[in-house]
Amino acid sequence: MTKVLLNKTGDGKDSTMQSEGYRRLRQQQWDNDLKELQNNAAQRSGTRGIQARKELLAFEKEYALWQEKYITSRMMSLKG
Repeated sequence: MTKVLLNKTGDGKDSTMQSEGYRRLRQQQWDNDLKELQNNAAQRSGTRGIQARKELLAFEKEYALWQEKYITSRMMSLKG
């Protein structure tokens, strides 16, 4: 899969596949990071728990923005 992502051909289908592959990989990374932060926030208490929940909230905002961007770009690629 990495070779497909790194392939630099001018073919429109290949570049679409590369973009989609990158988005899927990035989505998995976001999901893993979110689960880790949720787990940290659930397990910690006191000052560390408050900090973990603040980090989780900040990440969730970034995650929502990324998903919005991903969904928008996915919809645009399906139109074109």
